[in-house]
Amino acid sequence: PVTVIVPVPAPAPAPSAPAAPPLPPGMRQVWVHIDSDAPGTELKRHLRRHDDGRRWHTACYAPCDTFVSTYDDTHFRFDGPGITGSGKFEMGPIGYGRWSVESGSSAQWVMGWVTVGVGGAAFATGITMLAVSAATAWLGGNEGLAIAGAATTLGGVGVGVGLGLPLLLTARTRFELYDAGPLVGVTANGLRIDF
Repeated sequence: PVTVIVPVPAPAPAPSAPAAPPLPPGMRQVWVHIDSDAPGTELKRHLRRHDDGRRWHTACYAPCDTFVSTYDDTHFRFDGPGITGSGKFEMGPIGYGRWSVESGSSAQWVMGWVTVGVGGAAFATGITMLAVSAATAWLGGNEGLAIAGAATTLGGVGVGVGLGLPLLLTARTRFELYDAGPLVGVTANGLRIDF
């Protein structure tokens, strides 16, 4: 009798999961958490040399918890409908960041500029009236015009500085990075710590 032994074939190796495409050189991911008093506040990003022609891209809407792509030279700001845009900032070498945003009113911002404009126009009118009254003083003077010019000048300063500037200064969007650090997490390749 002849005995033939056929070995059992080894199971085929399971296909490995496709690797995530590598990030472009210099790009990194930052975990972002945003709290805002105005839901829908946008975190906007300008990739500078790396964009597709559009200047600012919306990265997320508050409240948000997400990864955001950034380069070292990427600028960010907070903006949105009905609120004033914040100043620009960079993420810096962090792996995660938590921001608190206090939104400013764009309507208040416009009202502040209108008030400063009205105050400035009144100031210019008052100065003109004072100059005319000084010029006519040689011809006998006009005391009423001098008083009106002084009052208009002071009123213009009061409206522009007393009302307009406080409106502008309190209409700005403010933000605070209240927590930041390296990113620590577990990936398919093991423990990941980004600094």
